Amino acid sequence: MPVLSAIGLGVAVFTVAGVFTDRICFHHGDGLMAISFALYGLQEIRTGDAIWALFDAAASAFYAWRWWHGGGGDNTRRRLRQLRRRFQAVRRTAPTTA
Repeated sequence: MPVLSAIGLGVAVFTVAGVFTDRICFHHGDGLMAISFALYGLQEIRTGDAIWALFDAAASAFYAWRWWHGGGGDNTRRRLRQLRRRFQAVRRTAPTTA
């Protein structure tokens, strides 16, 4: 078994076990599953299997989306809002050449 697949499988097994035993929250489990499917996808890209790489990319994006909307990206959202507040648009005119 290739190394990336083995690591991805290990992360997935420990995530499922952690969620079932209530040691890992659901949104943390979603983030870990996104990482697991990303590792699977990298291995499929290395072997050249495009169909499974596409499936793994879609599953990774789905779990990352669930992680983000389940509360996993709270600190990131707060930092992005702070950066947005500091940004002030400046109106600039185009240079005129005569």
